[in-house]
Amino acid sequence: MEFVGQLFAQVGEREGDGQNGHWRVAQFLLQEVAMYPKRIVVDVRDDSYGKIEQFKGLIGKNVKVQFEIDANVYRGKDGQDHWFNNVRAYRIKDMAEEAASGAAVAAQKPDGKTDGGSDPFDQMANNGGDLPY
Repeated sequence: MEFVGQLFAQVGEREGDGQNGHWRVAQFLLQEVAMYPKRIVVDVRDDSYGKIEQFKGLIGKNVKVQFEIDANVYRGKDGQDHWFNNVRAYRIKDMAEEAASGAAVAAQKPDGKTDGGSDPFDQMANNGGDLPY
């Protein structure tokens, strides 16, 4: 799944030691850019790629975040099972960079002509009106 909006703030961070070594998870607040914005808090697990620092560097910017939702259960002191959702982000893109790369692609073909795919009419237009065969 993905969410497009503003990376608003870091709202929490926790760390600890487990069976697989030291772990660190930060929580970030995302907000839609709309009249009545929806908000979502995502967990970012730090690994060897430095994802938490990558997210911190984009606070205040418009981003596209890809995430997954997973339901988990724990047994409470009352003996009952309690369910909660975990929203874990795994990829983030700066929308300004994505728009700039899209503009660069559009600038490569300013005349709007195609690259001469399999359509014979497109090939004819690109060959100055000559038939492709």
